[in-house]
Amino acid sequence: MDHAPVVDVITNPDNTADGTRAFSDRADVVSSFGAAAVAGYQDNRVAATAKHFPGLGAAEANPDTGVAVVDESRAEIMRTHLEPFRAAITAGVESIMPTAVIVPALDPSRTPAVLSAPIVTGLLRHTLGYDGVVVTDALRADALAAIPPERMILDAVRAGNDELTLPADPPAAIATVLGAVRDGTLTEDRIDQSVRRILRLKATLGLFDNPYTSSRAVDSLVGTAADQETMAEVARRSVTLLRHEAGVLPVPSGSHRHVLVTGWGATAVPSLAGQLRGRGLVPTPMYTGSPDRGTVAQVVAAATRSDVTVVLTNNVGNDERQRNLVEALLATHLPVVVVAVGTPYDIAHLRSVRTYLATYGYRDVSLAALADALVGAQPTGRLPVTIRTPDGTRVRYPFGSGQRLPAPREG
Repeated sequence: MDHAPVVDVITNPDNTADGTRAFSDRADVVSSFGAAAVAGYQDNRVAATAKHFPGLGAAEANPDTGVAVVDESRAEIMRTHLEPFRAAITAGVESIMPTAVIVPALDPSRTPAVLSAPIVTGLLRHTLGYDGVVVTDALRADALAAIPPERMILDAVRAGNDELTLPADPPAAIATVLGAVRDGTLTEDRIDQSVRRILRLKATLGLFDNPYTSSRAVDSLVGTAADQETMAEVARRSVTLLRHEAGVLPVPSGSHRHVLVTGWGATAVPSLAGQLRGRGLVPTPMYTGSPDRGTVAQVVAAATRSDVTVVLTNNVGNDERQRNLVEALLATHLPVVVVAVGTPYDIAHLRSVRTYLATYGYRDVSLAALADALVGAQPTGRLPVTIRTPDGTRVRYPFGSGQRLPAPREG
């Protein structure tokens, strides 16, 4: 079983819960990709989980670390945020995960969705007709911290959930359920409903006939050479060029040009430097995170000794220090490439950037694809979202945007 895919429609660029796990800000795109992901998992006998019901993409906070609220109307939620769940259900998804988001339009009591009978039983079970396994998001989330543990467990069961994920104290949670059945607070029939769904899922997955695996079997099926190549191809095809100042890219491989690699990512910065070294360049890694003024000055000084600077960013809208670093580097008028290694929205907050790429990831596979693009591989990615100005009033880069590098001149 895998608690994926995320089928939230990320309509709020400031969303801190979904990030690059979300497919798009368009319901039809999320529905298409979500259904394909469900098929991909389940065609290979892995139960998929569509999350985070009833949609987390319009919230700003992450329920794991704060109180997340969706203030959209019921009509908008039904039209936009529930469509990918409908598509996942049509695709036969084996599990759906409600989360601790507050949605007043669906439950005026402001009960978090994962504990809400009107949302889990009323909307998911009755309106959408879903009879698969419903598994809660983490019950130890900060958004639920103010709710007494026993009440939380009982409310989760009453709401219609079949599996309770990560309660703060699992033995105490089990004791709460058992005690509630013994004193009649919960009926055995209610427990049996969930048990039947879980046993049905296990039977579907063949876990009664073949319940065990081995490390050898795992290694033969997971992370194979074919898997690695698929990931590499996806990463290569996703790299998106949104702005390009003539003459900055490509940096020819084997040219031994000096490249300063700096910015966000304690592992990403040295990893990218290593990738560039393997392509015949001379990189200098300078990880900064969220730098103070002294660190910015050191990076700017290093940039003056380099042929080009590559600065990695991640969520600069909430990090003034990252923005200060980028602006200071751009003020030198030296060749600078800005790369968003999280969501692509950073360019909305960096108006003077002249060369900008988005990779949607900072793992090695994405950084290898980035290194290829920096030395001349043609970026072919297209924006899966619309990027607006920070106040949301104007579109800066519409859905589907993406440039290509000009063909090299002959001679």
